[in-house]
Amino acid sequence: FSHDVTPVILAAHCQEYEIVHTLLSKGARIDPPHDYFCGCDSCNYQQQYDSFSHSRSRINAYRGLASPAYLSLSNEDPVLAALELSNELAMLADIEKEFKVSDRFAGTTLLPNMTHHQQPGSPQLKLDPLLLHRKTTTPFTWMEILIISWVMARIHWMPSDPQLVSEGLYAIAVVLSFSRIAYILPANESFGPLQISLGRTVKDIFKFMVIFLLVFLAFMIGMFNLYSYYLGAKQNDAFTT
Repeated sequence: FSHDVTPVILAAHCQEYEIVHTLLSKGARIDPPHDYFCGCDSCNYQQQYDSFSHSRSRINAYRGLASPAYLSLSNEDPVLAALELSNELAMLADIEKEFKVSDRFAGTTLLPNMTHHQQPGSPQLKLDPLLLHRKTTTPFTWMEILIISWVMARIHWMPSDPQLVSEGLYAIAVVLSFSRIAYILPANESFGPLQISLGRTVKDIFKFMVIFLLVFLAFMIGMFNLYSYYLGAKQNDAFTT
């Protein structure tokens, strides 16, 4: 590895979670590279002296920052940090062609209704460099408009619509298909006894419910016989039902 690769960057490249955690606990961090248009003395010197090493060091740093090991251990919200870094690398891919070698953020190809940036060689960019940060969005295609209108019409469908019923039955079939795993679990030494015990417990619960219903039915008939004389009474509503 090149001289610009620090221990924490190397550990992040190798996905060594324990080493990254140890280095972070000691205060090691991956410094984000300067902006591409940075005019400081260090950036100017590196670009003039060895532009290849300068670009390679930037790629190594961003590879470390984009590592799942470093993202998950150095940020309170790794998902948000990953999305922000992905957006930054998508912009850099249009400026620095070297960043297109990374397949971790390969989703920068222009698709319908996706945000893209001005190309570096466009005439507008030469007049106004700030166009790098201006974003445009492609319009919806006619197929997407048809899909959106069809989905919105589903709000007014009747609950008994065949399409909705078929989707509900399909969902039930998916649940039942997963329940077939119960035929395999008894062969496992850990889950088999638990499944057998749970099955027998459910059977005992059903037996208890039968006894409970018998007792409940007996008391219901007894109360009916006790208050049946007041069936037509109108003086007290408690005795009329």
